[in-house]
Amino acid sequence: MAKSQITKSLLVVFMVPLLVIAAIAIPSASVKAAFTNSDINSDGKVNVVDLSLLLAAYGQEGAQIANPACDINSDGSVNILDLSTLLTNFGLAQGAVVWKADATSATEEEWSAWSDDAITGAAPSPDGGLYQNWAHPDIQRVTQLGTVLPGKPAYRVFAPVGEGRHELKMAHPIRSGFNNRIFRDGDETWISWATKMTLYTRPTSGQWMINQFRHVNETGLTTGGSPHGLAVRNSPNYQWVSDPNIYAGAITPYDLGVPVVLNQTIKWTFHVKWSSARNTGFMEVFADDGAGWKLVMPRRYQATLLFNSTSGLPGTNHMRFGIYRSSSDSSIDNSPGETYMAGLSAATTREAAEAAAFGN
Repeated sequence: MAKSQITKSLLVVFMVPLLVIAAIAIPSASVKAAFTNSDINSDGKVNVVDLSLLLAAYGQEGAQIANPACDINSDGSVNILDLSTLLTNFGLAQGAVVWKADATSATEEEWSAWSDDAITGAAPSPDGGLYQNWAHPDIQRVTQLGTVLPGKPAYRVFAPVGEGRHELKMAHPIRSGFNNRIFRDGDETWISWATKMTLYTRPTSGQWMINQFRHVNETGLTTGGSPHGLAVRNSPNYQWVSDPNIYAGAITPYDLGVPVVLNQTIKWTFHVKWSSARNTGFMEVFADDGAGWKLVMPRRYQATLLFNSTSGLPGTNHMRFGIYRSSSDSSIDNSPGETYMAGLSAATTREAAEAAAFGN
């Protein structure tokens, strides 16, 4: 028997226990990463057919790779890294929900940590600037249904007078199991949620940031910032804006044309292609302020991940929700802020994300 055949036979022998371990470690589709690159035959499922195709190509390199789709991470070799990715995504189907932080479970199960500028009674996390005291009164899971969306619980974040920041953070790798469930290089993700501002004073300068897709600090990143920030801004028209600050290239903040109205529920859906290449990554935004869904930001190409010059790979992102007010904004000295969020769901299709978030 040829050496390559022996290798593949050994892989098959070990495949069943590996799949069992994967199934135990990743109990449901709601916590699996997006399946796109693992669907080798593009039939909308990651199953034994894709596994068989990858095993048939296992060990091939460069021009020898008969089916380029088997090189899942595009590193020029069909190897254990591709196999590991496929096993992680095994069982996913098109339209799968890959993450939910919709307040239906305990906060610590949906979010990794939270941060604050002026902490009172919170034990510090290993990261030094993040906290995991989920009993803090300014960050709450509201179990009463219907605060933001009919029949659904919500999260409330309150920023007292004089404090600039209260934020929940998800997919942040200071806790095991919270790393890269949404923000994977090469994947396209649909992320839906609803917001409601209940206390807001127009900022004297800058803006109030409510949601971000942001990089994680790590060695090798030469700059910082966010590929996206959903903010409310005084200029030009007291509207919601998408602000891809600092590293997204020449992309400037985009006025979404959605007015800020207190106590109004706004549904959002973001469609993102994750990439550190400015001509590959993109983002487009849809919103429904009660008058029906509209495309409020057409697709704009930009870097949606930072490139890590040390590892040679895209860096890690995480998501933030809450209130972040600039210390230069004097409104924080005399005005509290309060916002709610509900339904946060990420999926591999728009239909799946919106169905999970809004129940439609």
